[in-house]
Amino acid sequence: MKEVITQFKAGVFVPNTPNDLDIARQEFRDNQLVRLKAYSVGAKKERSVTQLGLLHACFKLVSDNTENPMLNQPEKVKFACKVHTHFVDKDIVFVKPDNTVCFQYRSFSFATLDHMEACNIFERCFEYMSELLGVTKEKLIESAQEKMTNRYSRANF
Repeated sequence: MKEVITQFKAGVFVPNTPNDLDIARQEFRDNQLVRLKAYSVGAKKERSVTQLGLLHACFKLVSDNTENPMLNQPEKVKFACKVHTHFVDKDIVFVKPDNTVCFQYRSFSFATLDHMEACNIFERCFEYMSELLGVTKEKLIESAQEKMTNRYSRANF
């Protein structure tokens, strides 16, 4: 199997460089059917498991350090972050019979959120959670990372 970088131009895949064209000419005949698996090449990055883990560690840290019963569980903090940042699906809005408007909140999952959008929304969540605790964002992240490190180091013994 050979790898060839192509561009999608005018509705067809075109080899990106002369070297890619040479590889294609050596490997395949004219009009030969070829199965392709296409992946985007460029600035799009994969999501970070570590980043998502840090966000969840911050949810836990806030829930452990608050007297507010509306924030005493990580899932409640997570929902509060979604509400505060208005992290909703703009295509899904419900209006109840009493004219109350309800939104469908989005998921932080890997399947529905790309890297850059995750970075932006998580940054806003970190800022909100640091305000809830009355600390700087850096202190919140440092404390969460410390708890994550301690948890993983205890698990190894």
